[in-house]
Amino acid sequence: LAIFSALYLFAFLQFLGDSIAGIEGIALATGNPAGGDFINLYSVARMVLEGEAVATYFPEQLMQFQRSLIEQPIGLRLWAYPPHSLLFVWPFGGLSYFVALALWSALGLFVLGLGARRMGFGWLETILLVASPASMQSIYFGQTGNFAAGALLLALSARKQTDVLAISATALLTIKAQFGFLLPTYWALEKQWRLILLVSAATLGLFGLTFAVFGSEVWRAYFEVTVPVLSNLESSGTGAFMQMIPSTFMAFRILGLEGGAAMPFHLAFAALVFAMLVFRLVKSTSKPQKLALILFSIGLITPYLHVYDLSLLVAGGFIMLRAMPAPTGLRAIIPYALVLSGWILPHALFGLNAGGWPLGPVIMFALFLWAWSSKAFDEESIE
Repeated sequence: LAIFSALYLFAFLQFLGDSIAGIEGIALATGNPAGGDFINLYSVARMVLEGEAVATYFPEQLMQFQRSLIEQPIGLRLWAYPPHSLLFVWPFGGLSYFVALALWSALGLFVLGLGARRMGFGWLETILLVASPASMQSIYFGQTGNFAAGALLLALSARKQTDVLAISATALLTIKAQFGFLLPTYWALEKQWRLILLVSAATLGLFGLTFAVFGSEVWRAYFEVTVPVLSNLESSGTGAFMQMIPSTFMAFRILGLEGGAAMPFHLAFAALVFAMLVFRLVKSTSKPQKLALILFSIGLITPYLHVYDLSLLVAGGFIMLRAMPAPTGLRAIIPYALVLSGWILPHALFGLNAGGWPLGPVIMFALFLWAWSSKAFDEESIE
């Protein structure tokens, strides 16, 4: 895996160098903005500093601002994150675009690495995670995947029920809820009631602070304007958007179903995965097994995870490899092949989905079944 990672990182850096050749302003030669979706975060940050927080949740006004940054048409743009995200993005608006992009990329890598180390990963595992295809995709697209994956690892690494770092990370994950939605179930089954209470209080504090700083109109604009547009995009979006999502929902859409017809199949499969997850969380006494299952389940249950969010598959695979006795002979092929498949999926998914072979759910379910059915664990591997 280290060899694959080094080769992939070399190829990615070469691709990145080719992409920025011929850049004009913030526009790449392809016409796309450097950092992809980072232009959304940067525009929102600038608008907040200019007193236009409410306008960030009106896509037309957001895109109008973006036209002052880049002349080329860049398609539909919107700020998909809830209003308490504004509390954290505004400082980037005080920087130049490329300085802000570099800082955002470094912050994501730092949080992902911090989460990995706190989870008990060694330096080699941490480097492999930070340099994985999912992590590199997150940088290329200027996305939140690295930050969210790192925050999830920090949340799962809670040392005690009053762990400030885990509580803070979980409260921040409400900005990207498709990462943290299984945490209440896990903590409830573990009877971590104080942790749930403190996270709830921290989250309510963020909501209250957002109301105090930006008022109620920003929330109304988010729910009445942005959420409907986002919902329609996620259920009916086409083109490259469909190539980036590994869910069962998107698999059925790629196979020809409309969004409304594909969703029941996804929900039925997600319900099965959730039932299997809860069963094993109740029955298992192995913390590593529980953590790996949660990480694998997220990608199977949520319909809208993207390629740049899939570092959690690599993290789950590393937890499994650390926790299980080292396999030998031909038996070693299966676990390492599974981890490698989760590692390369964020890159391979583009070709698979575009070619009409949406195997993302199959690969993720194979990882899930591996963790679900495993019985031998080293309890000291995750402290």
